[in-house]
Amino acid sequence: MSELMGRSSPSCTKMYSAYRPISFERDMSRITPEEAIQNARTKFGFDKSTRGNAWQVRHLDRPSEAYYLIELGASDAAVGIATIDADTGEVGVYAALPGLGAHIAVDAQMAIELANGEKGAQAELVWKPCSASRSPLYPFWEVRTTSGIKYVDQQRRVVDKLEPTRPGG
Repeated sequence: MSELMGRSSPSCTKMYSAYRPISFERDMSRITPEEAIQNARTKFGFDKSTRGNAWQVRHLDRPSEAYYLIELGASDAAVGIATIDADTGEVGVYAALPGLGAHIAVDAQMAIELANGEKGAQAELVWKPCSASRSPLYPFWEVRTTSGIKYVDQQRRVVDKLEPTRPGG
C-alpha cells in the first residue's frame, strides 16, 4: 500500500477484519502492519516464512498514539508477541511464547457478543494500564453500543468501567 500512496498525507485506509471491512483515517507517516510484522520478525530472529498477525491498538491514556500488537507463528500456535510503535516502528515490549495457542483469544465479533452489543456495535482494541490489563501485550476491546461503552479483556471478562491499578496488586 505504501508503494501506491506517499507517506506524507492522511488518507482513508480500508482494513479487513475477519467479519467486515473497517475504514478509518490514517496518518500515512505511520508504518504499515506489514512493516510492523517484519520489525517483530527481525527482533526475534525469524525469517519471512514466519507467519504474522497485526492488530492496531489505541492508547486510551494517550489517544493520539497507537501501536501494533504483533503475533508471530500460526494463529493457533503463537511463538512470539511484540508491541511495535505505529509511528516509529520501534519494538517495545516483547515475549517468546510456547506455541501452544493463540495469544489474542477474543476477536472483535466475540467481544461484541460478550458485551451484548446490538447490531451496529463497534469494537476497537485499546490499552492503558488498569485493572483489565497491566501489560500492553494484553490489550482489551472497547465495545461501543447505543447504550454505552463496555470493555472486554482476553479472558472474556466484561466491565463497564476501567479501574486504576493499585500498587502491589
